[in-house]
Amino acid sequence: MKNSGKTLGYLTGGSFDFLIPPLPEERSYKDEVFKEYPSMVVPPDGGDVTLQEIRSPPDVFHFFFVGYILYEDMFGDEHTNRFAYEINLQAGTSQPAGGKDWHEWD
Repeated sequence: MKNSGKTLGYLTGGSFDFLIPPLPEERSYKDEVFKEYPSMVVPPDGGDVTLQEIRSPPDVFHFFFVGYILYEDMFGDEHTNRFAYEINLQAGTSQPAGGKDWHEWD
């Protein structure tokens, strides 16, 4: 995970999932894969941190990786960053998917 902002971020949690195509039009997540992080610091200006190794489903080469990250900025304000990426392992490609509904930040 990268922090493209100008100040520190404190990662507090997130949820990640793999979906087999097609990607649903309405955003949804499986909160049972929610992970909590003990206010992990993410440095500013492109600093990054590895959350955990995430493995794709076995014998599946085309899927969507979706989820959200919960974090606090250095002023204590809470934010959510939502995302969806289409992954094609055979072609070696990864690209944003799902439009604005799947890529919101607040």
